[in-house]
Amino acid sequence: MKNQKGITLIALVITIIILLIIASVATYTGINAIQDSKNQSYMSEVEMLKQVVLENYTKYLTTKDEQYIRGEPIAYIDMLSLVDNINSSSKQSITLKMLDYGDSISSKLPIYYYRLSEEDLKEMEVSITNEYSYVVNYYTGEVFNETLRVTKDGTPLYTYAVDVEIPNIIISAEPSSNTSEVTSQNIVINVQSQHDISELKYKWTKLLNEPDKDQFIDNVPSSNNISTPSGESGNYYLWIYAKDVNGNEIISSFGGYKIGN
Repeated sequence: MKNQKGITLIALVITIIILLIIASVATYTGINAIQDSKNQSYMSEVEMLKQVVLENYTKYLTTKDEQYIRGEPIAYIDMLSLVDNINSSSKQSITLKMLDYGDSISSKLPIYYYRLSEEDLKEMEVSITNEYSYVVNYYTGEVFNETLRVTKDGTPLYTYAVDVEIPNIIISAEPSSNTSEVTSQNIVINVQSQHDISELKYKWTKLLNEPDKDQFIDNVPSSNNISTPSGESGNYYLWIYAKDVNGNEIISSFGGYKIGN
């Protein structure tokens, strides 16, 4: 009888231990499954926002309307700091896809990085439930979850549009357009390039039709200031032609500028 009681007690203890092991394994597996689900959700939100950003960029190219460039522009040096912070806790390194545009932000151009507010996300009709800060670039399709930065397993909460080709030359203008009629205006041209610029010319038109490069006759002054046309009133468009020492070329347009006489 005593032996049977001893065996029964040992069996009970073993059974309890086995149940505890099974429970701990199940709990661990459940926690991992929940975390994996969260990670997938975070990445899905980043990918979804990328699609919206690229759609807005397409609308901007068609209309030149700055309402499609939502967010607060960020200096390039601050973006470098964000990437450094991500890479310090990430299992894989990421790099910025856009050329260095410096710290001087002019107008709202798709080449800049932008921090999106909750209001921006609503205006873009993005249904993201988590109140996280996101940084985007409309030209490259880059999206960062600035708040979380990486998942628990060290994956960067970051994506970009792999099919976007970053230009060798980037041209911006300040202002890039004007909404009220003026008699004259000075436009400041800024050029970022991977190589030295060999040619920099401009042309004014009254139609939004891109001129041929041989139609660019006037050189951009060394001050990079271009005056709007005088005389005939109307809506004007500014075209800039740039060529670097390696033969890379670009034509950029700005406007319209509403000029009165």
